[in-house]
Amino acid sequence: MRDRAGYSLLEVLIAFAIMALVLAVLIPGQASLLHRTRDAGAALLAADYAASRIDALGALEPVHIGRKETIYRDWTVFEDTTLENLTHGGSPVYRVLVVVQTASGEPLARLESLRLLR
Repeated sequence: MRDRAGYSLLEVLIAFAIMALVLAVLIPGQASLLHRTRDAGAALLAADYAASRIDALGALEPVHIGRKETIYRDWTVFEDTTLENLTHGGSPVYRVLVVVQTASGEPLARLESLRLLR
């Protein structure tokens, strides 16, 4: 019998079968990892937007006591501003709560802050 260089058809088929099994195990894990990464990115962006809304109140726009609902992207943003029974140097203190939710109602971010009303 002669020595031949290369692989037989059976060896190649076994290698493809092993590679297919490994990919079948890895691909669902990668899909869930991508899904979690997308959700984490959305939560980070929502928290950043909520922080910017809190910072804008009193600085860029007047403070309105009460509840306000707006739409940003495909999110619903709730801003709840209430007066507190606190004073700091004669200035009243108000509490701002900003909640960002998805269209399905799942909360993405919730930030709360106490601010001075000037």
